[in-house]
Amino acid sequence: MDKFKILNTNKKNKKENTEKNIRNSFIYYRLGRIHHKNRNLREAILNYKKAIKLWENSIFLYWLARAYYECGNLTLALRMYNRSIQLDPKLIESYIGIGDILYELGDTQRAIRNYRKAIQLDPKNAKYYLALSKALADIGNLKEAIKFYNTAIKLDPGINGDGDIRKKIEEFGSNKDSEIEFSDDEEREMSLYELDGSADETRIPGQPMYPEFVLEKLRELSGLIVKAIERLVGIGLVKNIVRDVTHVHICFRYNWDEDYEKGWHDMLEKKRGAFLFHLYELEPENPNYANRNVRIDFDGDEISEPEILHMKDLDGNPIETISLSQIGLAEPEGFTAYITYDDKFSINGERFGIEWAKSYFVDNKYIEEIKRLNEEIQNNKNIENYKKIGDLYLRIKEYGSAIKFYERALELDPENAELYYLLGNCLFLEGAYGNALKAYRRALDIAEKERVRARNKKDISREREITYTIAELRRKIADTMLKEGSRPWVEIVGEYDRAIQEYERLPERRDAMKNMTLSQIAKDSRITTDVLENIGKEIGFDFVGGDVEIIKSAISKARELRQNRLKGIGIDEAVIRVYTAAFIVSENLGIGIRDALEITPTESMIENIKAEIRGIESEIEKIDVSLEKLSPRIPDLEFAGERKF
Repeated sequence: MDKFKILNTNKKNKKENTEKNIRNSFIYYRLGRIHHKNRNLREAILNYKKAIKLWENSIFLYWLARAYYECGNLTLALRMYNRSIQLDPKLIESYIGIGDILYELGDTQRAIRNYRKAIQLDPKNAKYYLALSKALADIGNLKEAIKFYNTAIKLDPGINGDGDIRKKIEEFGSNKDSEIEFSDDEEREMSLYELDGSADETRIPGQPMYPEFVLEKLRELSGLIVKAIERLVGIGLVKNIVRDVTHVHICFRYNWDEDYEKGWHDMLEKKRGAFLFHLYELEPENPNYANRNVRIDFDGDEISEPEILHMKDLDGNPIETISLSQIGLAEPEGFTAYITYDDKFSINGERFGIEWAKSYFVDNKYIEEIKRLNEEIQNNKNIENYKKIGDLYLRIKEYGSAIKFYERALELDPENAELYYLLGNCLFLEGAYGNALKAYRRALDIAEKERVRARNKKDISREREITYTIAELRRKIADTMLKEGSRPWVEIVGEYDRAIQEYERLPERRDAMKNMTLSQIAKDSRITTDVLENIGKEIGFDFVGGDVEIIKSAISKARELRQNRLKGIGIDEAVIRVYTAAFIVSENLGIGIRDALEITPTESMIENIKAEIRGIESEIEKIDVSLEKLSPRIPDLEFAGERKF
């Protein structure tokens, strides 16, 4: 896809873009494509995102989606494909990408809809008919599957010469775009961690996990990183610290025949290794533009002189495909420091901070327990151990691995409602809403049968316990349908209503009353209950005794402001900001929060609110630090998402 095709992609959504932004966006886009071709997906994602920040373009979003898909992050891949279609409804490749992901997730009906849309836009592409044929065969629609298979063969006789698809069928039954908008208080330069930190927010299943003490050891290198950056500033390689440096990989000296784990352990203990800096100068004409890789060794408190590693592609564009093995280094996955806008460090009056890829580091007790249970399960494959491992992975937010172990447990006990509920939770958190619905509905079927049995036995206590379970499942089903976005609103409202009816049977349970209120607000606001609950936690709102109309007013105000002042942020963050501002206004003016929500604040009031919020956040941070020092560490024995049925 060349430059001119991209420029003509989204003319309908034309908005102002400076030539400089467009030029720089193509630099990052081309760099991303180079990394993509070389299978360096992490760097491909980072560069695509930087291109999109400068110019949000449907083609850039398409390639970002491709990169996310190839590294296994289906949730973000779907999100990017959908965004690309919003910008260019005729971008056929994105419909195919969405269809392939939905097909992989088992949501075949929605996959079929996307394949049909692609065919509607390009009725001469045999591959699209073949994809549709496979999906139709999966749902047992053989007549249509064969029809579209034959169309594919007619268009391209060599597309499936080995007959694999036919065998499978027979087995089933003989613009120029706008820049990304940020909220008014984010009209500033943003660090790579803020823009691209999502690359490390969720660890992909199979990637390493390290004990938390490893992160503490890495943090001890922060002083050396600052010292190294000071050296880069001193020799003129870095001018704007956060913009130019962006991130640093922590490497250790390594030969292929050595003990890899011992290598990085020794690096941390002896403080002997190498920093590989990635420099991003936004101006192509800058003489340092090609100096994108700089190595600085460290040994104790000493650092070496910077060694610039020049790499360019055939077109003369700088690339970063440095082979660490060629320079005698290795970098453990996750040993990455991001340079951020903050006040923790200062060089020549320029302040900055250092953030780490925290998703790779978890409490060692979980790592050890998972290891122990995996060893035990070799000799004793039982439901309890599979479930325990699934719970542990859920607790550390590695949902893909949790799903695998819950599914193994269900193979041994296919009538276990709790396991289906937990499986549904993981699939929901992964964004696999079609499969999450299947799991929740299977759990609901089992639970309803159990309630009938309890009622027949006149076991009132058990019946009420199962009633709560059924209410929770109906609420989760409604949330999932709302997230999925393809169901009629009346169907979603009906599911929330059924959940509310079940909760109403349990007036003595505070948790039931809270979730009933959440379901009522979700039904009115079209915001899922999990998001509403997070909002409540952030602002300290009581969904049992609180004034629900205040939350509804805050949501309404947030929706209004997201059209302009708060454009670009999620509804949850918008509601939190609106509520916090209203709280401060109510305190300053001596009025109720509901009345404060009706006020249109002046610019000076907004600035005062921002200043007060910054002060509050500063005080909270100080309190958190003090509590951490004073309070003993208490083991967290509860697992997120666990529920007894």
